[in-house]
Amino acid sequence: MCVIAVYPKSVKLNKEELKTCFASNPDGAGFMFNDGILVTIKKGFMDFASFWEEAEKLPENVDRVFHFRIATSGKISAACCHPFPITGDLKDMMLAETTCKMAFAHNGVLREFTPAGGMKATYSDSMKFGKDVLHPLGTALNLLPVRNLIELYTTSRFAIMTPCYVHMIGNFEQSRESG
Repeated sequence: MCVIAVYPKSVKLNKEELKTCFASNPDGAGFMFNDGILVTIKKGFMDFASFWEEAEKLPENVDRVFHFRIATSGKISAACCHPFPITGDLKDMMLAETTCKMAFAHNGVLREFTPAGGMKATYSDSMKFGKDVLHPLGTALNLLPVRNLIELYTTSRFAIMTPCYVHMIGNFEQSRESG
């Protein structure tokens, strides 16, 4: 299953930890960060060297969310790498670099959202869930009862980022290495 690594403001990136995440989940990586105004997404890193080259440029005074993919639906491609802007347009979700008001990364399998093409599809179950469920909820995702309902619906984990917050849904474990 994929890995989501959340690094809150002021937590220094741990290169070895992130390298292990990538090695265990080699189907692509991406990250998002917030600056109080927008969420920035960069994704489609298919090797650790290119990923790290960009990740180490990130300032420490922003929240950062990293995603390392193991494909379970949707082809192995830069476009299917997480994170995704929360939007109703799958093409916008496929962009390698973008800014938005809200974005997400997903860890798990959402079987009822799996595309008919399976591993050959141009989009994944996560993207379909984002389009069909998260996007219509919009800013209601900032409400704890709404996030609790998502958690009750699925055993997946989500990191939903706004310009000022990271909402974590599901059972996350704290890293012993980086905190």
